[in-house]
Amino acid sequence: MRTGFSARISARKLKTVLIVAALIVGAAFAAFGTVILTDLSTLKRLCTAETKGVVTELREETKALHRGSTTSYYPTFSYEYGGKQYTYSSRIGSSSPAFTEGEELVIMVDPDSPERIYVPKEDSGWTLGIVLCVIGAGFLAAGLIPTVIGIRSRRKAHADETGPDR
Repeated sequence: MRTGFSARISARKLKTVLIVAALIVGAAFAAFGTVILTDLSTLKRLCTAETKGVVTELREETKALHRGSTTSYYPTFSYEYGGKQYTYSSRIGSSSPAFTEGEELVIMVDPDSPERIYVPKEDSGWTLGIVLCVIGAGFLAAGLIPTVIGIRSRRKAHADETGPDR
């Protein structure tokens, strides 16, 4: 009597499930990375007015993990544009503080929507987008390569069975 995982699913079905999973995970990672990079690129294009800003707070968030914890740092920027004071709390965190409280820096402001900013020094979003795209490409390759090899081998086997075209 066979027991265990191998008794319930064949190697071929397992391979198919793993390939499909790799393709889905790869597409998701690549899509999220692309969205992040596209949003940042759009923000960079829209924010054309330069102003000076200051880091007014560096919020620290610690999250418990299975083994230990991880800490992320989120800056809050204060800046003036058009005679009005604005504050922006970044949604992009980094594993090590990229800023210090009181630090002065260049902030690019969208003239049509001054609460929307782009901070040239804040590059962790670009890094995250690129990393997600690279991971996605790796998973996609892990799913596509065996798929292409399988299709080619089936075509060759079919051609060998039917013989040359006449």
